[in-house]
Amino acid sequence: MRMDEEVFHYVIVNQIKMKVTQLIGAILRPSTDKVQAGVIAGGRNIDESFDVTYEVETQEGQWNKGVLFRIAIRLMKLPTQSSASTVSQIIECIENFLSPMNTNENWQPAIQGQIVLISWDQKAKPTPLMVIEQSEEGLNLAQKRPLSSHHSSSLSTSESE
Repeated sequence: MRMDEEVFHYVIVNQIKMKVTQLIGAILRPSTDKVQAGVIAGGRNIDESFDVTYEVETQEGQWNKGVLFRIAIRLMKLPTQSSASTVSQIIECIENFLSPMNTNENWQPAIQGQIVLISWDQKAKPTPLMVIEQSEEGLNLAQKRPLSSHHSSSLSTSESE
């Protein structure tokens, strides 16, 4: 995959960082009319999508821009937290997901302590779609901890006795 190419990876991830910062940052910034109406009290919702584009040089020496893939971010009832922190957590999740070298096999994407699912929508045609959405309602990292190998081996030995 081209994400292994350092320059390509850098350009794509940088573009994603800029778009997430602009789109999501604007959504998460409190506006006085929403705060006065009490809309933010129950949590913030994000339902945005954007295109990740690239430019290719044609044989005539001109540049054509095309859509590489789309990203849809669907997060509901986010707890109130600084918008910069939320944006950086979203960017970190996307960067880790697109990383050509997966050094941490047990990495679990999370935003504001809530587990998120990141996947490619297999039905999206002709443009691939990466979807970032919350997993089960209200599930956070503290609630979803797998048993370590030490605990699971001690359970199996105690059951056999």
